[in-house]
Formats: sequence, structure tokens, C-alpha cells
Amino acid sequence: MGNDDRTRKNAGKALASLHKGLGVRRADLHARLGPELRGILRITGTDAAGVQEQLARWLDAWLAKLAPELTRIAEVSYNLPPHQGLNGLTYGKRVAALSAELGAGFSTRTIERRMDEIIEHLQGCLDQQCRSPKAPEPGTARQLEPAPGNALAPRPEPGRGGVDDALRALHDPRSTVRRAIDCFLAHDVHVPCSPAGGLAAVRAAGRSTWVCAFTRADLLEDYRRASSAPWATGSHRLLGADLVRTATRTSDPMGILLNPCAGEPMALTGTMSIPPVLTAEIRETLRSE
Repeated sequence: MGNDDRTRKNAGKALASLHKGLGVRRADLHARLGPELRGILRITGTDAAGVQEQLARWLDAWLAKLAPELTRIAEVSYNLPPHQGLNGLTYGKRVAALSAELGAGFSTRTIERRMDEIIEHLQGCLDQQCRSPKAPEPGTARQLEPAPGNALAPRPEPGRGGVDDALRALHDPRSTVRRAIDCFLAHDVHVPCSPAGGLAAVRAAGRSTWVCAFTRADLLEDYRRASSAPWATGSHRLLGADLVRTATRTSDPMGILLNPCAGEPMALTGTMSIPPVLTAEIRETLRSE
């Protein structure tokens, strides 16, 4: 077997199992892809978030060519869209949840069978890209047809189509905040430990209490050093949604400071504050899901 054939075979194996476990959200994604698949997809760096973003772009480009029902199956199977109820589940549990969502005609066995078709489609895209000196345009991908009788045809309400909603969101400053909060809820954050081992809380001006959270462990350590915060060594790592639940267990909910900056008052573009009243509202939303 030549080197090119071996490269394609190894890359194909990695792609075929990519939906298993936590999908693209697995912590060892860089290693799981393997050097062959990373090379073909031109994925650089080792940072989990960066690798996930590059892989998601490649998947999104090719999955967009599928029929709507297959796109939905692929998104959930690969664990692509942020969803606090699904992102922490393994593949089998995500499939079971999707089966319950889609209803009649979409048993777990049917979804897994359609997933085989999706993998075959992506394998063809991978082979094409492997043979080409340049990455092909997504428009050249083979499109799969929906299975007879299984077409999903959601009908938007009059005047509330996808474009209409997008245009409204474009002029609604709250839409960006909602997106940031949704991403926060669906991803892990690092929270400093108190000397007693719980969450390290700080009392702000007035009577409100806040907890700091960081999207990366190194950001937490940078803040700890710059602020000389009296935190214990180590940190808690938990889903943003779980942090909200923990911060609102008492009668006096805590606010959340995401990626606060110490000693850099102007460096605020990567920070976000969720006041106590909002964490309480988010908690109620999580309870209703």
C-alpha cells in the first residue's frame, strides 16, 4: 500500500468514528483526528477550541449540501451546535434525544442508519479533497436525498421566515448577548476554588456576590497572579449551565464574571458580566428545558 493510500485509509478511519463519544467536543480531539486527517483538512495548532472551530467549519461546509433531515442528524451526531441539554451527552444518548425530538419515522436505528449515509458522503468529500492539490469548493459535494416519507418540512409562521428573523436580529443589540450567553452555557469554564474547596466568591460594591469564571485555565492563572486573589490552588471545571445552577442555589443568587481582567481596565473585549438577576432568570429557563 502506497503512502497516499495509507494516508487516505487512516484519515477515513478517523473520520468514520468522529461522531462517537462527545463528537467534536471531546477533549482529545486533536489526537483523535490523527496526523493524516489533520493534514488533509489543513487543521493547525493543538488548542482544543481552535481545532474544534476548524473542524466545525469543514463539516458545516459539506453538511450544508445535505437534505434538511440529514443535516439535523449530522449536527447532533457530531455534537456541533451549542446546546446545554445535548453537548455533555455521549453519542447514543444524543441519538436517543434526537429520536424523541423528531418523533415517528426516526427511531434510533433509523437515525444511525442515516448516519452511515452521512459518513459515506463525508468520506467521498474527503477523498476528493485528498486527491486535489487545492481544497474543493463545497458546491462540488455529492448531495444525499432524503429517505422516502421522512422529509422534514417545518413551515415558518407567516412573516417570520429565516431571513426575516435574521434581519430583526441584525438590529437587535440583545441578539449578540443571547448568543454569547448560549455559548457560555454550553461550554466548560474554569472557576477558582475557595480555601474551603467551594466556588471562590467575591463581594462587590453593595450587597451583590459574584463568582469569577474563565474560558481557559491559563486566563485564570494570569488573573490570580495579577490580582493576588486569595484563591486556593487548583480550580473547578464545569459546564457554564452547571455553574449557573450552582450560583443560584441559595436565596441570594450570585452574578458571574466571565474572563475578568486584572490591572487592564481597557481590555474588556473578551469579558462578560452576568448580574445576579440575570443568572436567576437563566436558571428558570434551564429548569423549563
